[in-house]
Amino acid sequence: MTKKENETEKELEARYEEASKREVDKWAAAFNLPENRSKEVLLAELSKRVYKGELVHAIVVDTPREVIPAAKKAIEEAGDTPEQVAANLKVLEGVADCCWDYWRIALYSSLAVGCEISDPHLDQSFFEAFKAGFQSIVQLGGLVIGVMLPELIATDSEGRLHSMSGPAIQYKDEKQYWYEGVRVEEEWIESPDTVDASQFLNIQNAEKRIAFCNIITWERILSDLSAEEIDKDWDNKIGTLLRVDLPEAPGSMFVRAKCGTGRMVCMSVPDDMKTAIQAQAWMYSVSEDVMRSMSIRT
Repeated sequence: MTKKENETEKELEARYEEASKREVDKWAAAFNLPENRSKEVLLAELSKRVYKGELVHAIVVDTPREVIPAAKKAIEEAGDTPEQVAANLKVLEGVADCCWDYWRIALYSSLAVGCEISDPHLDQSFFEAFKAGFQSIVQLGGLVIGVMLPELIATDSEGRLHSMSGPAIQYKDEKQYWYEGVRVEEEWIESPDTVDASQFLNIQNAEKRIAFCNIITWERILSDLSAEEIDKDWDNKIGTLLRVDLPEAPGSMFVRAKCGTGRMVCMSVPDDMKTAIQAQAWMYSVSEDVMRSMSIRT
């Protein structure tokens, strides 16, 4: 009787789990964004791959946007007639279905190793390619296009793409700007003080609109949108009640006040608010008298 046959189900699961964990740790330890990037090594590793018994034709590009042009060029060069080229180009319609990035490959590799699964695709390991800076591949039959990892990736404490000081992703000649997982415009990050706050009115995507408000600040937006002052309290911690017409929300109400940190903040309140103290009391779920007596608010 073999060792595997003699193991209990619990022991077998524990062994599979430990093997998977070792594989995950191996991939995680190999992630070294700028130091190990090598286009030449990545090309050499991808060129070792086999499709239907033959070596693939491998190409390596620096950015994802280069994949389609590189694929079209390779297909056009491989076609003997215009009709054949046209037929071959149709495979590009399925690019999204044949694209694998490193985290997915690492996941399946870890599962395959842990569960001792033999798979022709996974047996051709991407690990050495990953160490050289592999981000993803697009495989179109015998044509394999590898994409390099970016030179820079910045995230926040929650793992979201994010940077307030520059691009959150930077490839060789391409920069992407992100705020808390939302892709934003370059000028919002690089020169926020020069951004016309009124462009808020033309942002249709809700998540992008929230990012804009957080970056540019409601204070500037309401000022640039000529918000109407409805009520101003003598206490700047209670603040000012403002009315402004927003996209799809005319007559929106906001309270602008000084918070406990000393910063001026703007907060949305119900449209039926009549005074700043009423709006503040609503936000804290207390009476106006209690709100007035509170000496510290954030």
